[in-house]
Amino acid sequence: MLVSAPWTRSAKPVQRYNKIVPTDRDRLHGLVDALPDSRLPADLSFLTELGDQELIDPETAAKLDMALAEPGEDVPLEEVRRRLGL
Repeated sequence: MLVSAPWTRSAKPVQRYNKIVPTDRDRLHGLVDALPDSRLPADLSFLTELGDQELIDPETAAKLDMALAEPGEDVPLEEVRRRLGL
């Protein structure tokens, strides 16, 4: 019986309790294969944009965590613009 840790990714399906469990890549391939042809251009565009997004580096993630931990009220974007004269 093959079992992989939940934090690892395998290129091949793993066998767990005599059952084949597909990897995330296999599941994604299955979802893409099930898309109707009429949706392919829009979905391809979406996936391309998703792949082009920048990842948040650890330093920025730490700053965001600190900001979220600070007490205070949320300020709507319109109010921030008004305060900054934008």
